Amino acid sequence: MSLSEAIAAVVRALRQNSKLTQDDLTLIGRSHRSRVERGKTNATMETIAKLATMLDVDSTLLVLLATSLQSGESPEATLKRLSAKLDSLKQNGVLDLITFEQKPTAGRSASRDTLKALERAPALKQTGMSLSEIARELGVSRSSVHRYLAKLST
Repeated sequence: MSLSEAIAAVVRALRQNSKLTQDDLTLIGRSHRSRVERGKTNATMETIAKLATMLDVDSTLLVLLATSLQSGESPEATLKRLSAKLDSLKQNGVLDLITFEQKPTAGRSASRDTLKALERAPALKQTGMSLSEIARELGVSRSSVHRYLAKLST
């Protein structure tokens, strides 16, 4: 059984248990709902989250049930296995690397050299240099200087 088919079976069972029809699941389009419930499409994480919301379950539970169905293992055994893996990740420091409180920033991160250069920007601005002059001096774009200075003022 593919993961798509397992998700389909879980969604169908949860929907039927809640006495809902496919038409009650209004956060996604009708044809997409039908394809997901027949296992004919790979559901994105966004689709899974919307389905879980409509079915009044947590999206992780939906995925856990589908994963256990696909592997032929009980949901309790899957949960126990995942709990052990989570403990291992915690012990290895992986969870410390994940920041749960910060929102991801758009775009790519600035290099250390760029950040170091931009730290000089406020002092150069104090001397009366324009954004273009600062950018040329630091070897970065004018918009980078503008964003950096704007971030400092907030």
